[in-house]
Amino acid sequence: MLVEKAKVQSTQFIPQLYKKSLFYSPPLATDEIEYNLSEFDRLLEKAATDLPKKCKSNLTPAQYKLLQELKGIKNLLSYHRIKI
Repeated sequence: MLVEKAKVQSTQFIPQLYKKSLFYSPPLATDEIEYNLSEFDRLLEKAATDLPKKCKSNLTPAQYKLLQELKGIKNLLSYHRIKI
């Protein structure tokens, strides 16, 4: 094969779920297919690493401003809701 995978991905292989066919052996992928799959994998990894690390807030600017004001009040009690 022209291109070998540089990164080993952890996948669980359960032998009991697979049975080798006695009548059909699939052909190996061509070098072009292997190259295209590797290129796709590389571009997908690059796109994933290029994503922003921090999410944008889902609050409106007015809600964000109010939240900052409430955080600044020292004598304000807050009760956290417990989800059951």
